Amino acid sequence: VSTIGVLVGANGGMNTEYGDDVWRNFNNGSNIATSPTGVDFSQLFLGVPYARKLNERHTVGIMPILAVQRFKAEGLEPFQAFSVNPTKVTNNGHDYSWGYGIRVGWLGQVSESLTLGASAQSRLYMTEFDDYKGLFAEEGDFDVPPTVTAGLSFKVTPALTLVADWQRIFYSDVDALGNSNGSFGPNNLLGSDDGLGFGWEDINIYKVGVQWQYSPKLTLRAGVSHADQLFDNAEALFNILAPATVRTHASLGMTYRVDKSSNISFAYTRAFNEKIDGANPTFTGPQTGSVEMDQHELEVSWTWLFD
Repeated sequence: VSTIGVLVGANGGMNTEYGDDVWRNFNNGSNIATSPTGVDFSQLFLGVPYARKLNERHTVGIMPILAVQRFKAEGLEPFQAFSVNPTKVTNNGHDYSWGYGIRVGWLGQVSESLTLGASAQSRLYMTEFDDYKGLFAEEGDFDVPPTVTAGLSFKVTPALTLVADWQRIFYSDVDALGNSNGSFGPNNLLGSDDGLGFGWEDINIYKVGVQWQYSPKLTLRAGVSHADQLFDNAEALFNILAPATVRTHASLGMTYRVDKSSNISFAYTRAFNEKIDGANPTFTGPQTGSVEMDQHELEVSWTWLFD
């Protein structure tokens, strides 16, 4: 038995907007920011999944992926003096990047109660951000890093299911993300092959959750996830643009079946505050600072099932 479909979805992104130039302390007179510091980054993936049932218990799948990214940076003029292409660092409006990759997976019904699964997504090879090739390493290259995931689902009772999974993201494979910004010299100018990056490390993410079929109409869910620290204290400089410090999330959710063809779902996620202190002696002398983030997310969705 084989199935094929189309999957379209927003994959992620990051948006920061400050009220002022946060790097004014190392302006050199000719590179004063003309707008507040901030970036706008978003991703959209289009996949065509194909799955084949090998037997009653095992299914494999493959999904070619097309991706598009959009990026804009403002207020980064202080960094133009440290770039191989100063006019392609900031304030160039939105630029787009297109690319491709592939995801493969396996799902196995090991027993009546236990289901296992695993998947791997390749690096997504993206075209360069030409308007920002003086900002990102390798002249604007900003590929999507590869990932691997493994998980399980255990049915404790017909109504109660426990789930868990592990994911590893290989940020260091992409120079713009993995290159350090903790030290600066003539061999790692912005935009060069070894140019300054975000200093993101490969991380593991662990998740556990529970689903309770409270009634034929109502399903309740809860879960928690925890990740390794993405970057260390010496890499705080660029991460003002992308303060991805949060490591622990907790979620509650529910789905209510309105009728045989309609469901409505609610979910609330709390991303707990995480702060990373750092110093940037390369650009700002003894100046120290910190980046931190915490989030609240509320999601409401409606599903309509076609017969």
